[in-house]
Amino acid sequence: MNKYALERFKHLVKINLNFWYAFVILVILTTPVMAQNMGIIDPRKNLTPSTTITWRYSDNVSEACNAERQKIGEPAFQSPSRACSFWTKSTCLIITNRDTLPESLAHEVLHCFQGKWH
Repeated sequence: MNKYALERFKHLVKINLNFWYAFVILVILTTPVMAQNMGIIDPRKNLTPSTTITWRYSDNVSEACNAERQKIGEPAFQSPSRACSFWTKSTCLIITNRDTLPESLAHEVLHCFQGKWH
């Protein structure tokens, strides 16, 4: 994926996305290998048809993710995190490192819509 496409995607996640925009992004950004790992994405499993996504980056993803988990009363992750997401029916926070892979971001976007699926 080129730098322009990644910058364009960063802009898109800042706006209120409905499921179809997110679905198109997932299809475009995921590789065949990632698609096999995620399985078939069924929109009927969505917790919400639309959400507002905030994407933050951190130099220490595990620390940032565990700080957010502590805010909601969840225990810290036991292993290092490459990315994480926290969702409600209307908002979603995604935390990644500065050089995240598109597949990792797509994985977290799916959590925004379908919650805990793995």
